[in-house]
Amino acid sequence: DIISDEKDKFEKFLLSATEAYSEHTDLPIQFHTYSKNKIGVGFRDKTSEIVSLAEELIQIPSVTACPNERIDEVKRAARIIFNYLSNAGLKVKYFNNDKYPAILASLPGVEHAPVMLSGHFDVVEPNPDDSQFNVKIDGDYLVGRGAADMKTVVATYMVWIKDIRHRGDNYPGVNLLLVGNEENGEVEPMGTPHVLNMLKAESSYEPSLLIAGERTGEKGD
Repeated sequence: DIISDEKDKFEKFLLSATEAYSEHTDLPIQFHTYSKNKIGVGFRDKTSEIVSLAEELIQIPSVTACPNERIDEVKRAARIIFNYLSNAGLKVKYFNNDKYPAILASLPGVEHAPVMLSGHFDVVEPNPDDSQFNVKIDGDYLVGRGAADMKTVVATYMVWIKDIRHRGDNYPGVNLLLVGNEENGEVEPMGTPHVLNMLKAESSYEPSLLIAGERTGEKGD
């Protein structure tokens, strides 16, 4: 219908506008991706907070590693992550000049942290269809495309580093790198190797230890 058509046009406009702003932050108008997981919103416990953020990320069909990659959705996931971490007071670098985005978040004063947590926010295509992006809780399990691989882990990373930031000074030497093309092998920029090579070339920085929180292969028993 007409309303749906206009909604699609407006969403495409916002997508291009926010991409332009992220490349030129001196623009007079600032754009922020909406997220229901605003910093400071109360949750009954830490698990509820992580699950809420994971649900939001899982609903985004950020599909790669197939002929019909959904790059716009990969970028939408990246912007939500970028805004969440920025609003938490972290120093966030958004690599978005290439096909696949990446995000590096650092605690104040420890940008060159010896330990780097790493993860990804892209997923493989759904099977059989997009109903897999309709996330649900089934008993003790969070069910949806990317729940295990690895948006729940990404949400855990994000909440943890946000909490560490809010505790004050004396931060641990840990930062967070999240990429949008792990499922297709990170061959193209900005996969993890590209980000690490760029950091080394720009500032002679490379982490001593990289921890990947990948959970693929777990059986849940």
